[in-house]
Amino acid sequence: MYGVWKGIYSVNPKILPMLVKDVLTWGIHPPMLGESTGVILPKPNKPDYVDCTRFRVIALRQTFSKIVERVVNNRLLTIAYAEGLYCINQKCSLPHRSTVDAAISQQHWIKVGQFAKNKVLLLFLDVKGGFDNIEDRKLLDRLSENNKVPDYLIDWIQNFITTRNISLAYTGSRKRTHAVNKGIPQGSPLSPLLFVIYVKPLHLAGEPTELFTTSYVDDFQLKLVSNSWERNARMLEEKGAEVRAMAQSRGLSFSVANTELMQWRKRREKGARCESSVTVQSHVVNPAGSVVKWLGYWLADNGETATHFTKRLSRAQGAFSRFQRLSLPGKGLSPYGARRLAKGILLPPLLYGAEFLVPSKTMLNKMQKFWNRVTRWIMNAFYATNISVILSEASLAPMALLRDR
Repeated sequence: MYGVWKGIYSVNPKILPMLVKDVLTWGIHPPMLGESTGVILPKPNKPDYVDCTRFRVIALRQTFSKIVERVVNNRLLTIAYAEGLYCINQKCSLPHRSTVDAAISQQHWIKVGQFAKNKVLLLFLDVKGGFDNIEDRKLLDRLSENNKVPDYLIDWIQNFITTRNISLAYTGSRKRTHAVNKGIPQGSPLSPLLFVIYVKPLHLAGEPTELFTTSYVDDFQLKLVSNSWERNARMLEEKGAEVRAMAQSRGLSFSVANTELMQWRKRREKGARCESSVTVQSHVVNPAGSVVKWLGYWLADNGETATHFTKRLSRAQGAFSRFQRLSLPGKGLSPYGARRLAKGILLPPLLYGAEFLVPSKTMLNKMQKFWNRVTRWIMNAFYATNISVILSEASLAPMALLRDR
């Protein structure tokens, strides 16, 4: 369908803007555009899939509907930025913000607390079923509170989230349409922005050097800094209860199973570790080990990066072993195709986090050995061939330069 609309636009560029204008002027989302197909996808790295919460439903929506949603998203984003409808500490679903920004921000305030010779404790919270549990009336009230949001946008958004039907698609099932009367659809260009506007009140105000709340979609972090672990744990309990109360007032809740508590130490700090626990919804959360996984980063309490890059190297090696047979000596992919495959599939997972995490010299040598192996595979070269010559022939940089980019 995208090709059809693209063809229509190339023939007559006025048709598509006129249709979008009419839909927004009347503040309606036609029922036929509210129909979507829900693809059920298992969440990765789960021990089993007995519980339905370990799956997510991605709504495949009508092409024209997604065009209109993108237009509404752009207009609402401009207003949200000017009027402060979202919190500045929200690091996703917004232009020019990514997991790197979230991680760098977190690490910055941790270092600030440690520089003042204080103890830093961080509580990780995960909103349970974030998009699915948004209450439309409260979302519309949030938008209506600001008189800069035009009525036609509010009317269209109300029509968009309240007139939806979905047909779940999975093997062996007949497609049956079900009405959806709660939440916002995953897979819509507009949903991430509506979510960050909805959860803005969950970000507690405070001095960043002492209390700092940040989020990435539905992952929230509460950071507390003081001169003792016990005071940090006690304050985190109080602030955590405050955030949970605000979430419950909006129909949201946090997953206890995904709640983690992490202390942060200096690289050569040898004092006692934090032994204070935090109670979350009658569940005692003890401090995690020396490493915690967050947004795909393996963050160590003392700042070492070996664990993270060991995991990334293992993932890249696993991917390489799967497609290595596509190019065997004398047959298979051309060097050009193999090079594109390696740069597109291996480099991103291998260097994920290299923007702010620096691999040790030993770790960098391991990554370079793997990259040498990949380069020889690309060029179908012998093992004894000088690697500098092969890298030059393949127009590939050594790992140290790739990391610095």
